[in-house]
Amino acid sequence: MTGCPTDSTRVLRILMLEDSEIDAALIEYELRTGGVEFFSHRVDNEPAFIGALMSFEPDVILSDYRLPDFDGAIALELAGKLAPEVPVIFVSGTIGEELAVELLKMGAVDYVLKDRRSRLVAAIWRALREIEERGVRRLAEEQVRKLSRAVDQSPVSIIITDLSGFIEYVNPKFEEVTGYSALEVLGRRPTIFEIESIGEAEYARLWEALEAGLEWRGEFCDKKKNGELFWEFATISPIRDARGEPTHYLATKEDITEKKKLEAQFLRAQRMETLGALAGGIAHDLNNILTPIVMCAPMLRDALHGAREQRMIATIEASAQRGADIVKQILTFSRGVQGKRAALNLSSVIEEMVKMAKETFPKDIRIETVLGAHLPTVIADATQLHQVLLNLCVNARDAMPHGGTLKITATGSAVLDGKFRTEARHGDYVLLEVSDTGTGIAADILDKIFEPFFTTKTGGANAGTDGIGTEGSGSGATEKSQQAPATSGGTGLGLSTTAAIIRSHDGFISVSSTVNSGSCFKIYLPAAPAVGSPAAPAAALTARYGRGELVLVIDDDVSIQTMARTVIELHGYRTITASNSGDGLALYKSHRTEIVAVLTDVSASFPDGLKLVRGLLAQDESLKIVVFTDHADAAPLPDFDFGKISATLPKPYTADALLKTLASVLALPSRPPSGLPTRV
Repeated sequence: MTGCPTDSTRVLRILMLEDSEIDAALIEYELRTGGVEFFSHRVDNEPAFIGALMSFEPDVILSDYRLPDFDGAIALELAGKLAPEVPVIFVSGTIGEELAVELLKMGAVDYVLKDRRSRLVAAIWRALREIEERGVRRLAEEQVRKLSRAVDQSPVSIIITDLSGFIEYVNPKFEEVTGYSALEVLGRRPTIFEIESIGEAEYARLWEALEAGLEWRGEFCDKKKNGELFWEFATISPIRDARGEPTHYLATKEDITEKKKLEAQFLRAQRMETLGALAGGIAHDLNNILTPIVMCAPMLRDALHGAREQRMIATIEASAQRGADIVKQILTFSRGVQGKRAALNLSSVIEEMVKMAKETFPKDIRIETVLGAHLPTVIADATQLHQVLLNLCVNARDAMPHGGTLKITATGSAVLDGKFRTEARHGDYVLLEVSDTGTGIAADILDKIFEPFFTTKTGGANAGTDGIGTEGSGSGATEKSQQAPATSGGTGLGLSTTAAIIRSHDGFISVSSTVNSGSCFKIYLPAAPAVGSPAAPAAALTARYGRGELVLVIDDDVSIQTMARTVIELHGYRTITASNSGDGLALYKSHRTEIVAVLTDVSASFPDGLKLVRGLLAQDESLKIVVFTDHADAAPLPDFDFGKISATLPKPYTADALLKTLASVLALPSRPPSGLPTRV
């Protein structure tokens, strides 16, 4: 036979379009002689031919050209429509060379003259091989098209460079992410949008890996056409030819900016958690230092009567109280505890903030206040509103590096409805404004300044705050363009925290700004509803002096223990003291019938305090116990039934508060079965 040896293993299905039975028999004879195994089906008209194309499913069509009422050109056209993968070979005695060429152009694969049938077997095998090769090419082309579509529609940026690093291709996602068109980057190096974010050593390792034919993976901080920075995770690898030699480099780059922000947020959360634990320990130590001072100062006032001495004692009391307030703010910040909200006049918070600013801000910053004579009150947490004012004022300071004017205005109320904000509750709001004459905020980032971790500040003395002016213009904005996003300078939490506090108070905050002309933040807080005349204050406790009752005082700090003992004994009580839970329990067992109350520390540095309280109550559930804590929320007492404690007394406490609490506790006829303890 003619053709490949493997051809003989195939049984062909041959459709013959032939009106002559003799010619058909001669064709079959030629095929058998040539070693072809086959099934044949002969038709001689158009309907039969169409039916055979659909039902017989031929491998090869052998067609005469001229038939009664039918010809090869029509047959070829029908075959091209109904069985385009089946090769058509014309076997005719009347076909001429010109007609043969025309038929080949129309899609025929070959033609054989009837007087030269010896070529038929070779023509069939050649046609079948060409069809197979065409199918392989078509499959490869389809794979290439699929690959091209995949690259074009890829959700990650794709860059192809030559071996020198010059860009030859970028996909549409690259154009979308970076803002550069393909024409703007083709023929250029990626350095037009990459900044030096991986370091020279890692950059050298990148090229060492690529030149060695290896893959490199890492992170880049890139810059978009508009100057915005973003992070990408890149995989760069060689593209090899058929011999395995590198011809190009392929880089796939995934935008991981949001992931980096979340990582930075997680790391900050971890640092904040550590800071909270550290702040708790520091606050406890400060409370222990301040408590004796707070208790001692009033006692000195009773002993010293000179005007100068009284002023000195007042200074001591004021300083100690200020220190105590700072400790409370540290604990509130570190623990995230929401302070108590009460009716508040903004004037007092503003005056305190202005006093601090005048003492600490540069002298070239002029501070002005405009306060209304009859400001409505608001229901708010004074500590949190102080933090809001502090953030805005510090930002204003940073926006005026060469001096300027900081103005705080609270002149009256504003009536808001849904036209102002769709979520605004209709009613009266107190309007508070903080404005400056600083560098201002660029319009393109004005809507981003309240986003968590958005900042334009670089490291330095003021890192950690969100500067008003440097939030988008001036030197701060210029420096930011050379830094990685969300990884340098301030934390970007100041304004986001401010906005969160205002929202938690059901208020709103807005900002307007002009570059080089300053910024103005407006805060709207719901005004408290008008109320009638305030209720008369409760009568002061008169039973402040004891009658020799025995009180057990337990505190690990000797100075507090000593001062508490002195204050209590000076007011008619007897005391015994202990510095740890073991001694405290032992003393209670020894004097159980005499002890009327136990005062004990339960704080960070006295972890056995809670165990001690439980041990005491196990011996006598009716025992009156007052616990000293580092915070008014009694945070060191988790999962404890407050109903079993008579009262909590947050440090630092005054002698008067200690005596009132003790007198109040001893005046209780019996403890209710449940409910919160008395809090001072």
